[in-house]
Amino acid sequence: VASGTAPTYQWFIGATSGTGTQIAGATSSTLNISPSSTTSYWVRVTACGQSVDSSVATVTVTCTPPSITSQPQSTTIQEGQQATLTVVAGGATPTYQWFIGTAPGSGAPISGATSASLAISPSATTSYWVRVSACIQSVDSDVATVTVTCAPPSITQQPQNSTIQQGGTATLSVGATGTAPLTYQWYQGSVGDTSTPLGTTASINVSPSTTTSYWVRVTGACGSPANSSTVTVNISVCDPPTITGQPES
Repeated sequence: VASGTAPTYQWFIGATSGTGTQIAGATSSTLNISPSSTTSYWVRVTACGQSVDSSVATVTVTCTPPSITSQPQSTTIQEGQQATLTVVAGGATPTYQWFIGTAPGSGAPISGATSASLAISPSATTSYWVRVSACIQSVDSDVATVTVTCAPPSITQQPQNSTIQQGGTATLSVGATGTAPLTYQWYQGSVGDTSTPLGTTASINVSPSTTTSYWVRVTGACGSPANSSTVTVNISVCDPPTITGQPES
């Protein structure tokens, strides 16, 4: 607040009144600033060709150190699934770095894992933790373990019945999921009859001479094998052509 005939103002950055860096456009009696660190300011008031410099005002910027308010939680997934670990932290603009490790403060940093959440799909049980930094300080989270379990085989698409002409070929296919490797064994007959094994791929071609039933057993890395339903390949009997009435002259 200044008196004088039509005073003008110019604000400066400087720790000592009368010296410092002029702030462009700062020419009113009020200065709004948002410094990122502690900074000192003063203003020069001019009227009638004379100037007077104010005392120095210092804006002290404090920094809130990091704190973790919600720890990442351990979880269990099946192999091939994705897990998301999340930390909730406070502090002055916290930054994050996730690590693979069984204890906080030790382990290998994960490249690019620099947000509050981490999405991972480990192939085996793995432990993780995160370091939160702010104000040149850091705090490490608890360890969160993602336990990977094995998924037993499951049939997602049953083989389908079909009808072919005598001498033709039918393709039988099955869809399955489960922890790899998955193996296939086809059989001729109804489910449970293993006396006549056939192909060992997800799809096979068959050319029965009469109507015949088939099924497939899918085996995975863990759990019990999965049996398909019985599928039937029907034979459509086709009579060859014969002439029963000749054309007449």
